Amino acid sequence: MSKFLLDEIVKSTAGQKISQVSIEFSGFTADSRDSEISGKLFIPLVGDNHDAHDYVEGAVNNGATGVIVHEWRDSWEPLKKKASFIQVKDTLGALQNFSSFWREKFEVTVIGLTGSNGKTTTKDFLYQILQKHGECVASQGSFNNHWGVPFTLLKINENHKFCIVEMGMNHPGELTSLNEIAKPDIVVVTNVGRAHMGHFKDIEEIARAKEEIYVSAPKKAKFVFNLDNPWTKKMFMDHQGRELYAYSTKDFSADVYFKIKRTLAKGYEIEGQINGFLGKAQVSFWGEQNIENLSAAVCLASVAGMGPNSIWKSLEDCHTGWGRNQWLETESCGEILFDGYNANPDSFKALLSNLKTTFDSYKHKVGVLGEMLELGEKSAEEHENLGKLAGALDWSEMIFVGDSGESFKRGWELSKNPKKLIILNTYKESLDIDLASVVHDGTLTVIKGSRGGALERVVERLSPKRFTQK
Repeated sequence: MSKFLLDEIVKSTAGQKISQVSIEFSGFTADSRDSEISGKLFIPLVGDNHDAHDYVEGAVNNGATGVIVHEWRDSWEPLKKKASFIQVKDTLGALQNFSSFWREKFEVTVIGLTGSNGKTTTKDFLYQILQKHGECVASQGSFNNHWGVPFTLLKINENHKFCIVEMGMNHPGELTSLNEIAKPDIVVVTNVGRAHMGHFKDIEEIARAKEEIYVSAPKKAKFVFNLDNPWTKKMFMDHQGRELYAYSTKDFSADVYFKIKRTLAKGYEIEGQINGFLGKAQVSFWGEQNIENLSAAVCLASVAGMGPNSIWKSLEDCHTGWGRNQWLETESCGEILFDGYNANPDSFKALLSNLKTTFDSYKHKVGVLGEMLELGEKSAEEHENLGKLAGALDWSEMIFVGDSGESFKRGWELSKNPKKLIILNTYKESLDIDLASVVHDGTLTVIKGSRGGALERVVERLSPKRFTQK
């Protein structure tokens, strides 16, 4: 593992050396309770509800040998004998500046990706493919913001050939800032949809904000585009003159093209071409939208230098992550389809559309659907639309959890679905008990909602096999 050098930190952050005990550090952390903090650099960040400067003493006493601070407290004076201290203007800015310096220190291909839907699954697929070609580091979980991106970059070491940086945004200007930090070699917008509508006037504003990843990319960067989404296809047309690559599930002439040849029990047989090399593969994941995500990952891997034959061979190992169209088996409660990592109108529409292909094979179908967050003034309208979409399917039982229950109910009633609808404003323990009483060995239980609703609690009460907490 690479070492962080004190002098490099001071220079890249424009910091002032307050004390010098250690001149190199084995890693970094922003958590004073990190069980592996010994020998690391502690970076106290300031959040909406806390200031980690309050935990500097605990971090040093737990073994941190370096600390970056943007204020000095007299109570820390004795700590100067235990750790090197660097004072900067702002710890978050210092984190970003040092991570940008660190990124440029290595010969690594940095891939930046964003999108309204599918960016995390695309990132996971890309990581699984690229690992066959060389050491790769990628954003963990939802580390895709102004502090998560630097955390990913600081994990790069001399063995890595690739770094995949997921970039999230819910306000204009964020992707420009993240590009300045990561300086990506390859960039993509997976798609433009209605996620984060609460922060924008309309989808056109969302598209402009997403397009920043292209507009602000380094001059050497290669651009990858989704030809199936009208907004990203327009971006493709608007950026002619750059080094462009494209993928599609509809247009065979794209650099990467996949289509579903046959639907399997929990996956698909796909066929298509990668840079003109025809092939087919069986993939063990569910959800037709994930073929588009796989196409994106394959196009990115190809642009990063991986050959078509190697990519084709790697596809059978691709799988989705926790809470993303995740199929789970139970001992006596049937099967569970859990999609609780994130939820917005487009991802709900995709799930319900995919269900149509497998719904009739289950005699008993239970839905537990949760609130879609960050929709702002569009929330009532979108939850009513969700109620109509859900009501078009033949559920045995339907439960909605969240503040928008009445809106969902209006849509459900408009669908003329005669089945009883249960509305819960918040998650309740009684939900688990009642649900357990109606599911059985032949039941399909579909559980989906925004991550903030923590609907994995419902999953856990049904005792699925091989399911772990996020």
